[in-house]
Amino acid sequence: MRDSIAVVMVGEVDHGKSSLVGRLLDETGAISPSRVEAVKRICQQQGKEFEHAFLLDAFEEEQRQGITIDVSHVHFATKVRSYHLIDAPGHREFLKNMVSGSSSADAAILLIDAKQGVQEQSRRHSYLLKMLGIKNVIVAVNKMDLVGYSEMVFTAIRFEHETYLKELGITQVQYVPLSAKVGVNISNTSNEMPWYKGTHLVGCLDTLPSRKLHDEGPLRFSVQDVYKFDDRRIVAGRVESGRLNVGAELKIWPAGKNVKVTTIERWNSLKKDFAEAGESIGITLSDQVFIERGHVLTLNQEPVSSASAIETSLFWMGQRPLCLHDHVKIKLLNQEMTCEVSRIHRIIDTTSLQGSTSDIHRVEKFEVAEVTLKMSRPLMADTFAQLPTSGRFVLVDSNKVSGGGIITKTFDTDLEHDRPKNLHITRELSNVATSDRNARNGHQGAVLWLTGLSGSGKSTLAKVLESALFDRGHQTYVLDGDNLRHGLNSDLDFSIAGRRENIRRVAEVAKILSEAGQIVIAAFITPFERDRANLRRIVNSPNYFEAFVDCPLEVCEARDPKGLYKLARTGQLPLFTGVSSPFEKPTRPEIIIDSNKISPEDNMRVLLRFLESKNVFVNSAPKKHLRTLKSS
Repeated sequence: MRDSIAVVMVGEVDHGKSSLVGRLLDETGAISPSRVEAVKRICQQQGKEFEHAFLLDAFEEEQRQGITIDVSHVHFATKVRSYHLIDAPGHREFLKNMVSGSSSADAAILLIDAKQGVQEQSRRHSYLLKMLGIKNVIVAVNKMDLVGYSEMVFTAIRFEHETYLKELGITQVQYVPLSAKVGVNISNTSNEMPWYKGTHLVGCLDTLPSRKLHDEGPLRFSVQDVYKFDDRRIVAGRVESGRLNVGAELKIWPAGKNVKVTTIERWNSLKKDFAEAGESIGITLSDQVFIERGHVLTLNQEPVSSASAIETSLFWMGQRPLCLHDHVKIKLLNQEMTCEVSRIHRIIDTTSLQGSTSDIHRVEKFEVAEVTLKMSRPLMADTFAQLPTSGRFVLVDSNKVSGGGIITKTFDTDLEHDRPKNLHITRELSNVATSDRNARNGHQGAVLWLTGLSGSGKSTLAKVLESALFDRGHQTYVLDGDNLRHGLNSDLDFSIAGRRENIRRVAEVAKILSEAGQIVIAAFITPFERDRANLRRIVNSPNYFEAFVDCPLEVCEARDPKGLYKLARTGQLPLFTGVSSPFEKPTRPEIIIDSNKISPEDNMRVLLRFLESKNVFVNSAPKKHLRTLKSS
């Protein structure tokens, strides 16, 4: 299957979007010469000058008003890949259509008029792209012919807009000067701007990351419908991310039932025993279980969040304000349900990027806000940082698309057997937004889970890292197995069930501390993959990181700092990991630490760099040390 990505085009009214789309179609051969000639004849009959924008103006209302009022979906191809181009309207009254288009896009082309420069709506559109989680942006500075192809004008626009995008956290940006009307720098490098050393617009598109990167993520198969053919029930849907194979063991959400894939069905296509992200397929299952539109299938062993509430960044475009305790419909993948506005944490000024937090009860039209939404039933969701495809959503009010955004945090709904027996227990959500805690602390909350054999150096490394983080002025704390066994978990034995409950409780504590803004370092053997997957589900945070402290068993036993291996070898410690009980090496840790040949201090620096690479410290620079770190 040829690589294909979806690109949304956005921009202010009259900045030339439709002209640019028409020009792209023409120059890439996506539109037949006969159609171009037909439009030229119509323009001549009407006494108009031909413009490439007329190739897209399918509605009489659009031609009369001179604005685009719907979303046009067009396709074209280059030698590198195919493109699904979503021409979204720029007029304020039709922003809701833009959200519908942008919500499925992998990248964006943002148009700015060279003569008008960066306008308020340009900033608004830029912020909206962030809300929809679109990280790859091409900024096309159009109408360069009207400013004499001035390098100074282009540089000034680029500097102003680039500064704004950096404040938004959008850094994967390309800037290209062009003229859609004249046809300069669209698919061929022009001579009008010898000062511009970059490539043309099509060249910029071809350098965008491939959508196939989604194949590396966890499986999310969104069910569209169920059909009956002969004696078979075919579940139709789309592989949103990951890879689906025949024989895969899956779980149905939100029901939580397990099934197995028997066949993968395609229409008018070669039969294969696997499907990749972006494919719409049908599957048959081993068991005749209830399944319907809106259900999501995941791999059985993958941790999944079934959310009772979500913390979001959203953009509101409804005709009426979005008020506290309002009920609206949320759409995520093919899931649809009612949700309640539980908290409005802050309103963001898209020009200054400053937030208002004083006694907020409503979000006005065209405002950006950080809002907590409480679901009417469990929602299968990911944070956008975890998985963009299932981390962004659309809101519907009065049967109209009225908002959209990204999920920044999920609040887990426990599985049926873990739910409180008293049905009158209701989860209470904090009034303090996560972003406010991050701003005050200078960093995000996080959980770094150190797993490895006894004697591998987990506790030593945890304490050295804690000291380093504390010296940087960060909020941090170590959770150590022996310490918790003296208090919170003193009632537990060392049976398999007791150890599993020990890990579960620690995960719940780590979750609470990280939500309070702490960088939590947990040092536990955690020998079984099942338990590690479960604690990842419990903590349920994009800032959960599993670190495998790798050290050979013979080295750990030679160290034997607590004499435990000696006791295990003589039979005094049953089910001791590495001796009479196995250690299952982590299959997908975020980082592997070599504690055999590398010192704790050097490994501490490795972990600090790792946390920095994950943007845990994104809101702060290291603070002045409070005391001197001791070196060995």
